[in-house]
Amino acid sequence: MWVCLNDAFLSIVEHRDDSSQLMVRARRFDDLMRTFVIRPWDVVVTPHADYPYRVTLSRHEVQYAICQAIERIDYPNFKASVPKQDVDRKLFYNRVWAAGDEFGRQVPLVPQVQPTEAEANSVMMHAGFYSTHPALREPARPDSWKREAMRRPANLPIEDEFTPSQWRVIQRGYVPEVMEEKWFIWVGADAIHIHRSWTGFEVYRVAYEEVGDGARLVSADVETDPERYDPSHGDHERAMVRWLLRGFLLGQREIEFPIRPDTPDWAKHGIIQHHVGGSVAAAPYEDAVAEALRVLDEEGWMPDTDVHVEITRGDITTFEVDAIVNAANTSMLGGGGVDGAIHRAAGPGLLAECRRVGGCPTGEARITSGHDLPARHVIHAVGPRWTDGRHGEPILLASAYRACYDLARDHGLESIALPAISAGVYGYPLEDAARIAVGEARAAMEEPGTLRRIVLVCFSEEVERAYRSAWEELEKEGQA
Repeated sequence: MWVCLNDAFLSIVEHRDDSSQLMVRARRFDDLMRTFVIRPWDVVVTPHADYPYRVTLSRHEVQYAICQAIERIDYPNFKASVPKQDVDRKLFYNRVWAAGDEFGRQVPLVPQVQPTEAEANSVMMHAGFYSTHPALREPARPDSWKREAMRRPANLPIEDEFTPSQWRVIQRGYVPEVMEEKWFIWVGADAIHIHRSWTGFEVYRVAYEEVGDGARLVSADVETDPERYDPSHGDHERAMVRWLLRGFLLGQREIEFPIRPDTPDWAKHGIIQHHVGGSVAAAPYEDAVAEALRVLDEEGWMPDTDVHVEITRGDITTFEVDAIVNAANTSMLGGGGVDGAIHRAAGPGLLAECRRVGGCPTGEARITSGHDLPARHVIHAVGPRWTDGRHGEPILLASAYRACYDLARDHGLESIALPAISAGVYGYPLEDAARIAVGEARAAMEEPGTLRRIVLVCFSEEVERAYRSAWEELEKEGQA
């Protein structure tokens, strides 16, 4: 949820490890301090994230703060500043996102001075918060984050050398604290392994040799499997490795982030801001929106996100996608129909993980690993049992679908396959269930994020006909 106040711009999401807690994220430190009753050391700083400043609060604390700030909510200003006439919803959100980035992004510089171990321990003990300085983070190990080895390496010669103090920082690697931090880096006996955090795919493997207490780079393998990474020419990839080690890990701000040669001019500023941050002077929200829209108007609209929706018939347990959706019950411990089939195909590990999750309310969803399935994740969505349509069934069914797409975006997933939730043993009328399913898929297409492929999987010819008919109705209404 985005909250726009006169003096703050906030993003509020459910905490991924504790559903009773909310994570409040901001682009500026002061936005959190002005809105909530918190201490400075309650705020966790995560450089290179879209929202670098974060605090975990109970739902009650957030509710109280929002109630206190309700008189300051500046929706008329927001509404007038970003006119929605003749602008589709996806483009509207992209423009607002860009405006928010212009308004509040302030990522702290990584200190250049390496603290001693005693200084690091003193900071952690007395300041009461976990510093983001590389020397204060836990060293990265191969099992610190999900990872998959490179499939199709192409070798490039590369030259660089690091002093002993620089090498000590690089050897600690980098473990992301949130998914938005793009890189997981760990150092092995003869190579530096660099993975994308969202997928765990190894993109670069940089061979080195030690020179005294320092190190010299020898060569770099680059992933060329098009399903995992789309490499540019050799000079760009060498520059990218240099930026990751010197600009990202060592905090050398003079090392410029390498922009791919085929990047359009309108996108370059946003990419640099996203990866390396920078300071943007505080300004009234209306001014920030106006300036962002002016830039977008002059340099070209944000491109449409190419999201494909497929309607097909098949066994959802066989789909090789980032996540399949399970039409689960509130216990998440298995059942009949699709639920039972997914649990059987995933193996006992899924049931054990579901027990740890502890269930899911109707209208919500939870995410787990895919275990023995071809899909990397299972999103367990609990739809409503049909009574008579007057007990909130349509709202709960739409909410369950929406929760699936939200979880997919939150975890950086690109593809998702969904069954006909509630249309089986839960007795939801098929035509009504199909209209809600395709309507929420259409709405998900408009939302910014990582999703690129949505597969609506039908378990019978009857269900497929209902889905295609519902989609045709949307097209006739001009909504698809």
